[in-house]
Amino acid sequence: MSTRTWVAEGFLNEPDRWQHVVEWALPLADAVEFNVLFEGEEAERMVEGIDAAPQPLPTAKRMYAHSQRLRFALTDDLRRRLLFEPFIGWYNGPLEDPSLWAGDRPVMETITHEGYVYARLSETERQAMLEAGIDFQYEVPGAVEPAAVGRRWASVFLRWFRLGVYVALTTVLPSAPRG
Repeated sequence: MSTRTWVAEGFLNEPDRWQHVVEWALPLADAVEFNVLFEGEEAERMVEGIDAAPQPLPTAKRMYAHSQRLRFALTDDLRRRLLFEPFIGWYNGPLEDPSLWAGDRPVMETITHEGYVYARLSETERQAMLEAGIDFQYEVPGAVEPAAVGRRWASVFLRWFRLGVYVALTTVLPSAPRG
């Protein structure tokens, strides 16, 4: 079954959508990884509440990786936590941007401050998500190999950004060069 990486947005205030995606991803994953936003006591308290030891990190890149990341084997406690913590609960906390992994391949990744969820979906899975009201409408080009995701996504973002600047300039400044 062929899968591609897709992104959906608008998860910050949609707990049912988030739970649906987590319920889909958990059976496929064997580990969860977090970006560590804050260091110190608050982060240590968060980690103390996890019933698994941190694992070595894979060499694969994440869609949005902070300088410090932690990965844990998926325990029953972590599964429950992921199922019942709303998406907004991972926003701007000591541990944020949860991603679910199967070995060295991402199953689902998040950028919580943007409300984005990335998922590796077959066309059948993507259609099932759409029927559940979750539109993974943007394919992430070149996301076939995990190590290449960051570079390729940055390239796509830069092209979109340049296009946006051009459109903004030609819309706002009528004397801007067109063409």
